[in-house]
Amino acid sequence: MNILINSLAGGGAEIQNILLAKTDKKSKIFLLEETVDYDYGKINLIHLNKNELLKSSIFRYLKTPISAQRLAKQLDKDSIIVVSLFRSLLAAVFCKLFFKRKIKIIYWIHSDPDAVPKGIFSRLYNFLYLKTYQNCNGIITNSKMGARTLEQNFGINKSKIFVVYNGFGLKNIISKSNIEITDQRVIEILKNPTVVVVGRLETVKGHKYLISIFKEVVKEIPNANLILLGEGKLREEFKTLIKHNKLEQNVHLLGFQKNPFQIIKRASVLAFTSLHEGFGNVIVESLACGTPVISSDINNGPREILAPKSDIYFRTTVPEKLESGYLMPSLKELDQNKIKMWGDTLIQILNKKVTFSPEKMEERSRAFDIINLKPQFASIIKQIKSIA
Repeated sequence: MNILINSLAGGGAEIQNILLAKTDKKSKIFLLEETVDYDYGKINLIHLNKNELLKSSIFRYLKTPISAQRLAKQLDKDSIIVVSLFRSLLAAVFCKLFFKRKIKIIYWIHSDPDAVPKGIFSRLYNFLYLKTYQNCNGIITNSKMGARTLEQNFGINKSKIFVVYNGFGLKNIISKSNIEITDQRVIEILKNPTVVVVGRLETVKGHKYLISIFKEVVKEIPNANLILLGEGKLREEFKTLIKHNKLEQNVHLLGFQKNPFQIIKRASVLAFTSLHEGFGNVIVESLACGTPVISSDINNGPREILAPKSDIYFRTTVPEKLESGYLMPSLKELDQNKIKMWGDTLIQILNKKVTFSPEKMEERSRAFDIINLKPQFASIIKQIKSIA
């Protein structure tokens, strides 16, 4: 299997590509960039660009034709390639149009298909997305909501759209979650009621809103802790926000962790606060660790994971209690009413006023086991091969 992605820098899409590659011993992962943050085992990695001197996004976009030419030299004429992330898709499309006309592209979308950058260039982005999608032989989205967006907003033919939920190495997650924590600081934090958040420190992840909400939680539970696992451009801004709210003893920026599962397992609850998302990998990972989830009820993921029997197009405006946690109003357009709802619900969870079902968490997580990924991709590739 041929796979193309920007890099293996820390992120959910990168993990999914590694897991997919591991389902086929003959897999090759082509990288546009050098960064590799994960242990990838025996996968065959091929770097299309080495010893990069200029690493700005603009320069990397300008190198797209060069990357496409290098990719073409590595592929057989009739190859099928699974592509993740938009810059990689551009490279694959260039490769198809100008260097290897008979290759077939499957675009694997890991983000919200509707999250096209806004602003003065929004029309340009929409045009580029539409044109690149039209050059794909198949598009895989990881939610039913995402499939509807592709069909309704971009006019993609339904026959080209496939829904494949993200896959997870559950045995590996559980094994890592059981490793004892040796960092004494973390051990002390986890002795108290603790909320954990995992993700890049960026606006779209909603962390800054949770920090503001947590100020209300600490008023009721002074020893409550909030752990943020991840790095990003807003770290310094978050430090200032934490200091402004006098939460230095309660909110902890612990950075990117290669093994977040040992912390997730020992936390009271995992908070998922994204403003928009492609799926929400950490929700499944938390369920596998036996930790309940409080999640924004946004498109593409949370409801399909936590409440699959409900109407997946419904969005709650009040706290919705589930067997594995809560679905909550989105933190978009945050107001005092939402702050109170989120704060009150977190206080109930941290004070153990509500209970959840560990059995149901485990059962639901099994629906996303990596063993489901290989046959689904094999079926899609077979269908696309059969189309002239």
